[in-house]
This record gives sequence, C-alpha cells and structure tokens, in this order.
Amino acid sequence: MTDALLAIELLVAATRWQRDSLCAEPEYVATSEWWFPERGESADPAKAVCARCLVREECLDYALTEGIDVGIWGGTSARERRILTTGRKPASPALRPLCAGCGGRLPKGRQAPVCTDCEHAEPRAA
Repeated sequence: MTDALLAIELLVAATRWQRDSLCAEPEYVATSEWWFPERGESADPAKAVCARCLVREECLDYALTEGIDVGIWGGTSARERRILTTGRKPASPALRPLCAGCGGRLPKGRQAPVCTDCEHAEPRAA
C-alpha cells in the first residue's frame, strides 16, 4: 500500500469532519494521486475539490496543528502551509548572488563577493 493510500484510509476512518469531507467520498478516494502530487505535478484538481468542501477550514486547521508536511490539506500545499505557519516565503536560492570564485550561491546574508570556501582557498596560479 502506498503512503498516499494509507493517508487517505486514515483520513476516511478519522473524526467526523474528516468523514464529512469531499475527499473522503469514493469518487475522490480513488484519485489519491490528486492529494499527493509529485514535484512538478499540478495540485489544481485537489484544490478544486477543496474549494467546494464544507469542512475546508477544519481540514486546514488540522494540517497546521499536526504539522502535516505532505499532500493537499484544506486546499493548501505543504509549501503554502509553511508560508502560513512562518508568515514568510522561504528564501529563494535564485535570488541570492553568485560567488565570484566558484559560481555557487552565496549563503544568505553574505556580503563578501566570494563564499567562505573560496575566501580561504589558495590563490590559483596563472
């Protein structure tokens, strides 16, 4: 049994609000891949179901309270729940400057033009 199917079985067997959720209905349980999309796959089908669900707020509250970091809960992805929890978006490596020495990303907050590895490296012979 996959993790997705196990999670959905637990969802169906849980509390009243979970039994009243749209995703617990047979037509949606059969589409378990919707609730646990792989990286790069769309979460839109699951979020569309969540948008019509009467217990969406309870579901989101449960995911936030329990720290669930996989799947779509209450119409949100794990990343969206992290943003809700921390109040800010995670730092994007693409926004950090490049090291002048090796070309890698500089650590967050580093003001020097090179990373600490390049800073301590022996100068290259020309």
